[in-house]
Amino acid sequence: MGLKDCADNLIGSDLIKGISGGEKRRVTIAVQILTDPRVLLLDEPTSGLDAFTASSIMEVLQGLAQEGRTLILTIHQSRSDTFKHFGSVLLLARGGYPVYAGKGSEMILHFDTLGHPCPTTTNPADFALDLITIDLQKSSREQATRSKPNLLIARIMQVLGLAIILALFFAPLKHDYYSVQNRLGFIQEFCAFYFVGMLQNVAVYPNEKDVFYRENDDGIYSVEAFFAQYTTLEIPFEIFTSFVFAILVDLAAGLPRNAQVFFFNTLFAHTGFAVNLTSVFLAIAQFMSGILSINMPAFLQGVNYLSPIRYAIRNLAPYTLRGIKFTCTDAQRLPNGNCPISTGLEALELYDLNTDPLWNIVALGICTLVYRVLAYALLKGMRTHWGSFKKISSRNVDQVGA
Repeated sequence: MGLKDCADNLIGSDLIKGISGGEKRRVTIAVQILTDPRVLLLDEPTSGLDAFTASSIMEVLQGLAQEGRTLILTIHQSRSDTFKHFGSVLLLARGGYPVYAGKGSEMILHFDTLGHPCPTTTNPADFALDLITIDLQKSSREQATRSKPNLLIARIMQVLGLAIILALFFAPLKHDYYSVQNRLGFIQEFCAFYFVGMLQNVAVYPNEKDVFYRENDDGIYSVEAFFAQYTTLEIPFEIFTSFVFAILVDLAAGLPRNAQVFFFNTLFAHTGFAVNLTSVFLAIAQFMSGILSINMPAFLQGVNYLSPIRYAIRNLAPYTLRGIKFTCTDAQRLPNGNCPISTGLEALELYDLNTDPLWNIVALGICTLVYRVLAYALLKGMRTHWGSFKKISSRNVDQVGA
């Protein structure tokens, strides 16, 4: 396998420098060969390798096949000198439809008999691929290749799954004494679930950031253009999923069905997307939401006002508790014969949640604006600082070269 020169080297990882990519590929193949398999399956063993390394690997694999083993490989855009190593070829068109299955040396003759001769100076592998490739320039085919139905379905199914789980835990919401705590807990978890979209964004953004940094350095588009399209493209999906989530949870838990509640759900779903922080800040926001932070130290009370979940809970609580009457058993009654909490208004007063929902919606809008401006300022500052740093570094390199 040609690995003697690197026998004492570390294989390495993303953080530790090790052997080259071609050597890693050969190590992977060698590990499989150690078990002396009769059948060996290899998925694109030459992808990403230079011509010499790819040819050397194919020679090793051909030697294994000549020893009586069965090797099945997948390969695309093969060089002519690599293609000649294959004894049998299965050529597949888009969709997995077989076009040719037989000896590799007879493939060109097969297409020649069908009226498709291969030019003398053309790579047989490239000729075969060009012959079976679908015209992707047609608008309908191009649109089909760019669509991502699986991704959209996965995101929608996540919303459905979270709504079902939340409903199974809390539905149906009753009117007894214990349901006071259940209703407040439901509101707390209901609002926190909206930040799942934020965590998805944290996981996806680093990959998009690399492309943005490279294209921004090339002057293809500005920070403002990227920021505007990144926000705008997410809005329709966020609105749709928030309505789906709100409808399912409302049907299961029996929340008030009015326009204000559904409008709030749409607004706050986008607020969770707009905050775009990390899971650490999500945990802080959860604890600072208003219910869990009632008796927190005075010097931390001001932090409550930074949490969007605080305003979300203070908006939903009046809608879900006002007009509700609670019952209790004889064992739960106070000495005067009354229930500890008999109405939703008393629960709101107890937890300091008897507020005007309109002002909380305004506060959520302000949070959206402030956090979005902060995100833009950080992105703009990073690109400006990094761009200046790169220009200074490039100028220093030019001076050293001169």
